[in-house]
Amino acid sequence: MVWYVNSSFGSDATSDATNMNTPTETLAAGISSASAAGHDQIIEITDEGRYYEGEFAFNYNGWTVRHTASELGRPSILGTDVGSGQKGYFVRFSNITGAYFEGLEIGDYSAYVFHNGDQSAGDFRRVLKMSGCFTHSVSRLTYYLLKGKSWTVNESSSFEDCAFLFKTANVDAIRVDAYAKFNNCFITATLPYDDMLLNSYNGLTCTASFCTFIARPTSDIDAIPIVRVGKIINSIVVATSSYMDYGVASDDHSYCAVYAGTSRWRNQANDANGSAGTGDLELNDIGDVGFQDSSAINASPMSAVIGSYILQSDSTLTNRGTAYEGITTDISGSSRTVNNESWNTEGASDYPNYSSDFVINKYLQQPSQYKYAPSGSDATYYMGCFSGMADTSGADAYTGILTADPGNLPFSFAAPGPPNLRRRTIAYVATQGSNPKTVIE
Repeated sequence: MVWYVNSSFGSDATSDATNMNTPTETLAAGISSASAAGHDQIIEITDEGRYYEGEFAFNYNGWTVRHTASELGRPSILGTDVGSGQKGYFVRFSNITGAYFEGLEIGDYSAYVFHNGDQSAGDFRRVLKMSGCFTHSVSRLTYYLLKGKSWTVNESSSFEDCAFLFKTANVDAIRVDAYAKFNNCFITATLPYDDMLLNSYNGLTCTASFCTFIARPTSDIDAIPIVRVGKIINSIVVATSSYMDYGVASDDHSYCAVYAGTSRWRNQANDANGSAGTGDLELNDIGDVGFQDSSAINASPMSAVIGSYILQSDSTLTNRGTAYEGITTDISGSSRTVNNESWNTEGASDYPNYSSDFVINKYLQQPSQYKYAPSGSDATYYMGCFSGMADTSGADAYTGILTADPGNLPFSFAAPGPPNLRRRTIAYVATQGSNPKTVIE
């Protein structure tokens, strides 16, 4: 069952929060209403408002908090409000096997985002799933280690298309015991002590793919890697200074680019120095990555940072990744595997009153193909969380991956609108004949 929340027109006195037209005003009221229904409830926020709330208790399995009303932005769930102090955490869940969060901004909590509390003696799972979320201004993700039971859907944690910008803490930013996956994630934190961005304690039961890890050590960190994970692939792992001794500790790494102070590779099994794997690149300086703006990590507000870590068009890391587990989109939802040479299935119209040299072409396009990927082969797998690349002379703010002219959208989609519609840099135009790039003048 879905329970609706909207801060702009909702009311906590509503008698039916399951009706989208009569939502609660606060997240607290929505959670309270859902609690009466038991397991597998959905709390859906239908606006992009600010919710200064937190320290909720989830006592049922399979709860979801999501925002799916639009793609305009995310609702902000913040632990700090003027005059009311600061909350310690967003959600606590105990003796349950799963909680799910989609399309949210979560930040400004004093301790951590989730208090994954004590589990029952018979089940030690602490399963957490997040997708399309932006987390910032908090020291770490969870209180206890994330602990799953197996790789099955409901027994493992997963993080997809998420950005985590952690502030200074004296503990690992993300700690995993077993069975967690990170795909298309951006993870950064200030590390003044012997702590890691992602620390997996249990062999090959934690994986990271198409992720960008940025460590900001403020002092010499002795013999600690940026990331310790069972398997890492298609990822960028760099320190912003030479203070970080080691880059990646893993027994299975490939198609990664790593910069650290002393050693790029470390074996997870015995903590001995390792060597590069298939497709791995060793970097000598953070500048060798070719980020749009490597200094942006110190910028404010932090939400503006992420786009600065798109690769420049002349970066040595462009198109250096490989296909993995059917992942075809990046953190922004843009396709990693678009063929830029032609449009999909084309058919001519049956409309009369047109000469033979003018036809209206119909194209059967998938939504994932509305966005442009740089020209090249059908598969353009880039290291890191972004699939696109930025022009070296481009703007200092993220505007999407449309940094070059992708040609023209098919006629049937050439709707009038501003030039920046769908984050394009040029206006849509009509085309002539069988070639969609032949512009009608």
